[in-house]
Amino acid sequence: MSTCNLIDIEKLERPSAPFICSSAPDDFKKRLTLSRGELVEKITQELDGRVTQLLVCPTAKIFVQERAKVFGEYFILLKAVSKIVLADTDTMVHQALVQGSIAHYEQRVRTRGPEVFGTDVAEEILFSLATLSRAYRLVGQILSKECPEVELAEDAKNAKLFAASVAWSGIHIDCIFSTLSGEGKALPIDVLQEILAGCRLAVTAYAHARLGFNSRYQAEFASQEQTQWDAEGRYLAAVSTEDVTVAE
Repeated sequence: MSTCNLIDIEKLERPSAPFICSSAPDDFKKRLTLSRGELVEKITQELDGRVTQLLVCPTAKIFVQERAKVFGEYFILLKAVSKIVLADTDTMVHQALVQGSIAHYEQRVRTRGPEVFGTDVAEEILFSLATLSRAYRLVGQILSKECPEVELAEDAKNAKLFAASVAWSGIHIDCIFSTLSGEGKALPIDVLQEILAGCRLAVTAYAHARLGFNSRYQAEFASQEQTQWDAEGRYLAAVSTEDVTVAE
């Protein structure tokens, strides 16, 4: 008689990374079977509802209080979307959908961001989105190679922190996207600053993606000189060495 404990079951689960943000281009569900596409749509409606709760907050203090109430559920729902996508596709399609969603967000920010938030704020949002895009390019390489056994425990912890960072950044980016998709009603300044601070967790996500990448490829890239880095990559690598705190 065969037996299977929880650890065995978890080993059978396909490796995954959290999906980024709740909204997505209209053709997103075309990549899924009809039933799963409908399921994702229902979940994203729930995610949008959590974001709507935050956007009516008149002050940053109330925003922080409401965020504490809804983030746990938002995080769970976001992971559910990722699991559904991976159950219906493969990791490469998952990555393509993530990058497509980020590009969709970037286009909206470029189109309406300067008008609604001002140029400087729009540029800061675009930086966070570009950083998430870079992080997910690393994730694609991470999922394609096994982590050394000696580093598995640390890698699992790092993956959880990456997921938390993505979700934390994502809920704030969703606030931005929802604002741009509406009538462009101005957010209170202190609320907008709190949202921008949340978006910056994209850099923390990049830091954890870099750690996961390094644990798999550090033998191949023993020194920074052996890796081709552009200016933004060097900046993000430097930031990723700073102490970071993730709110879960």
